[in-house]
Formats: sequence, C-alpha cells, structure tokens
Amino acid sequence: MRRLRVVLIKAIFALTIGAAMLIGQVPTAGRVDQAVSSNPLEGLKTKASQLQAAIEAGDVDRTSNLVDELQLAVYEIRKNSLREGPRQSLTKLEKALAEQPKLRPMFVHYAAFLAEMSGDFVSAKRYANETLGLASKGAKDEAKNTYYGNHVLGLVALHDGDTGAARYYLLASIDNAGWPGMDEFGPNLTLAQRLLERGEREAVIEYLERCKKIWSRGGEKLKQWLAILRAGSTPDLTRSSFSIP
Repeated sequence: MRRLRVVLIKAIFALTIGAAMLIGQVPTAGRVDQAVSSNPLEGLKTKASQLQAAIEAGDVDRTSNLVDELQLAVYEIRKNSLREGPRQSLTKLEKALAEQPKLRPMFVHYAAFLAEMSGDFVSAKRYANETLGLASKGAKDEAKNTYYGNHVLGLVALHDGDTGAARYYLLASIDNAGWPGMDEFGPNLTLAQRLLERGEREAVIEYLERCKKIWSRGGEKLKQWLAILRAGSTPDLTRSSFSIP
C-alpha cells in the first residue's frame, strides 16, 4: 500500500504542475473541438485514464510504470513551455484565469511565481497576497497556499532590499503542516539560497531544521546541508530544488 501511495502522490503532483504550465492552452467553452487535436494536455488525459484503470485494478506495477510515463510527458511539456519564458507563460495564464475564474484558486499561486520570475514585482506581490487570502484556517490547501504566498512575498522583499521581511516570509512559509507533494519533493529553495548569499546563515539553518517536519523524504539532504552550513561553508541549495511550484 505504501508503494501505491507514493506513486499516486507523484501522479497528482505531475498532473498539477503539467496543468499549471499549460493552463493558457486549456480550451474554453466553444473551443473544445478545435483544441482537442492540438492540445498537449490530451496526451496527459489519456495517460491519466490509463492510470485510473490501473489503480482500480490494483495493479501496482502498471500504476508505477504509468506514473513514470506521465512524469516524462509532463517534463517534455514543461521544457517546451519554458522556452517561451515566464512573461509569455504569465500572459497566457492571466488570460485563462480571466476566461475561467473557477480555475483561479488552483493556479493564482503559479501566477505569483511567474510574475516574480518575469520581473513584474507589483503583480507578484498582488498574486502572492491573493494566494495568502486563500490560506485561511481550515481552508482547502491552507498549507500549500501559506507556503507559496509567503515564498513569493519573500522574493519580492529581497528585490526591494528588505532582508528582514524576506527572512520573516521564509520562516512563515512553513508555519503550517506540509502536504503530500511537499513531503515527496521538498520545498523550492530559491528564497533560502538568496538569503544565504546575503549572509542570513542562521535563518536558513532554522528554516532547514523546520523543513524536517514537512519533508521527511529529504532527511538525508537536509542533514548534509545543515552540516555544511554549521561548518562555515555554503551549499548550493537550488541544485536539489524543484524549479516551479
């Protein structure tokens, strides 16, 4: 059962990220027929249907293989999408969210990341605050939205030269309990790395210590990074960090 749980977590994460990367291409009402043949998400939908059938059949090996195929397909889609650059991806995402408001709670955090990556810090801050607004106590995805909202606000604070605020947001990002995707893949360490480069060693050590509670699978990496930091050296945290939310 544990193996099945792990592959299911990977599948959910892969589908979520793949959908976020391509949300600008999701067809709206009236454009479904034209989009079916050209929309790369159709391939993911086929894989997802096969995956569901394998899960219902209790075929763990088939499930695991399909998850691997799904992740590879998402990787290729992400790679092609990223060639556009964050600004183009943000424009697509904003258009899709305007056309399909019901998608906003699922993807506004990704708009915050893309805005920060493209240098639009005003929009990044606005989207990050909107994300935090979705993180009320007991709300669906409370922990995830707390993490993403604070992470992006920390990056914006660093851009504004407010290291103290960035340090606060770094630690606030993991105030709540984690969620399955975090436990499996770990946090995005971009903010931690940038703070480390600015001499905030103690804050990063505290952050990595707290990460032990929400990233159980990263225990060995966290132990290595903490040992390097406490020895006075500086690890490259971003080499092991997933690059998008």
